[in-house]
Amino acid sequence: MAADGVVGDAGDRAPLLSRSAELARFDELLDRSARSARGAAKGEESRGTGRSQVVDITGAAGIGKSRLLGEVCARARRRGLTVLRGRATEYEREVPFQVFTDALADLDPHALDGFQEADAVLPLLQPSDAQHTDAADRFGLHRSTAALLARLAAPSGLLLALDDLHWADSASLELLDHLVRHAVHAPVVLAVTRRDRQSPESLAARLTRGVDDGTVTRLGLGPLSASDCAELAGPGMSAADTAALHAASEGNPLYFLTLLQARRGGTTPDASSPPELGALLLEELTVLTPSQRGIVEAVAVLGEHATPAMLGRVTGRSGTAFTDDVHDLIHRDLLRSDPQGLLTLRHPVVRTLVHESTPFLRRVDIHRLAAEELALAGASAAERAHHVERSLIAWDPAAVAVLEEAAARTARTAPASCAHWLDVALRHLPHTGEHAFRRRELTLRRARALAACGGLRESRDLLQELIATPSRSSGDRPTGDDQDVRVRAVVLCALVERHLGRCTEAVALLRRELARGPAPADVVRLGLELRLGRAPGQRHLVPPRSEPRSRRPSRRPARWGTRPVRRPSSRSPPWGRRTRAP
Repeated sequence: MAADGVVGDAGDRAPLLSRSAELARFDELLDRSARSARGAAKGEESRGTGRSQVVDITGAAGIGKSRLLGEVCARARRRGLTVLRGRATEYEREVPFQVFTDALADLDPHALDGFQEADAVLPLLQPSDAQHTDAADRFGLHRSTAALLARLAAPSGLLLALDDLHWADSASLELLDHLVRHAVHAPVVLAVTRRDRQSPESLAARLTRGVDDGTVTRLGLGPLSASDCAELAGPGMSAADTAALHAASEGNPLYFLTLLQARRGGTTPDASSPPELGALLLEELTVLTPSQRGIVEAVAVLGEHATPAMLGRVTGRSGTAFTDDVHDLIHRDLLRSDPQGLLTLRHPVVRTLVHESTPFLRRVDIHRLAAEELALAGASAAERAHHVERSLIAWDPAAVAVLEEAAARTARTAPASCAHWLDVALRHLPHTGEHAFRRRELTLRRARALAACGGLRESRDLLQELIATPSRSSGDRPTGDDQDVRVRAVVLCALVERHLGRCTEAVALLRRELARGPAPADVVRLGLELRLGRAPGQRHLVPPRSEPRSRRPSRRPARWGTRPVRRPSSRSPPWGRRTRAP
């Protein structure tokens, strides 16, 4: 068989086999994009080819998705397309926009010169500087990202390759959803890979709907045939042994190559009873020196921060001996280095096995040292939060403050990450009177973030618990701040109840709160919410068409606690676009 397809994520050194049909489809899409870009550069109109195209590559772990994507990237570069490639990672799922940030990391610094929406996309380009863009909202960010991709595609076409999306964070998935639903009007090919059985339901559903309406092309990768495996094994392996390894691996390229390597190294028992994949992969670590094993463990824990400089700091090593160890690990193909010097383990499965086999306290220590180094380098709270969270094993005021700041910075662009970090902070906050008000405030913020990212029922449950729990911050008498938190919780809970279709419960909740005799300002706030939600048919803030324009309510956002008057979106709850945090 001609070597013209892709196998195994086990390494780029593996020959290309059995993916000819998939590559032919990609060649067609890349050629179309290149022609469209050339036509646009000449001022020609090319009907139907000036819109983005989405390709969904699915398959089991080790089946060859990343290897196929790597070959597609190489073919796109040969055609002159701009290629951006990013990978989602298993242990950084709460880092907002991580896969897009990874893809845009190699972008030419001058690519945004003159781009009017550069500030809006800073959370994707420079996470450390994103703290200055907290006024942006995630929907504006989605539109600005589409504009950025169109700009990058202008000269010669663009391939945006996003790998391992089954591990992508919620903010990245939301952005991808926007790009799939609203095609970019430019010659862009958006190729994604994912494990279909591990993909979030929202991602799988969105891509499946795209397949149904013709906007997404799905390529499902299957196992290798026996003849493919025989070609991989080469002439030195007998047909019987190759057939046994093919049967044991079920045609999975990664598993087959791992079994083949172990057989050649004399470490595999009888092929009729092959060892587990994890045991085979970890077998490679047994020959390493303790210092080399420490480097491998640090790379597995650090993830996207595993630069040589960071590795030296967390391992406490430097000099020639450290450099020699790194080079030896690269020579063994345990580690790989990208052009920017970032070190990674050769496959995500290997990273998972090494990470889980690293002692817990060792992982905690690596995360702690990484967080400290990032702080010294001036990294934002959102960038440090991942390491801070994983190093937090007891109450630490400074660490919790970092999580709170990270949540505040991402509340409008990545509410799911915001809710997660507030949950971590709340779990470590002591249950004492000294921290009672802070707990109530953080709970309210988390409920708002959950509501903004679609967790309506969880948000409502939190709010009901908050309303039912008496304040303990100042004895038996609630303070003005406590009362303000309670009223805001009631107003938000009523809003969530209405969005869940429970208008009667929302009205009853507001009336009960009014019966408690709140302060005059709170009476106004509760009364406005009650008036807006009294009738089931008037749940949304849309002024009647027959009402004179002069009598319609203002569209200017009100103080937090009353809803801004604007037309609701069927895709997002109105509280996801408010202008101020609680």
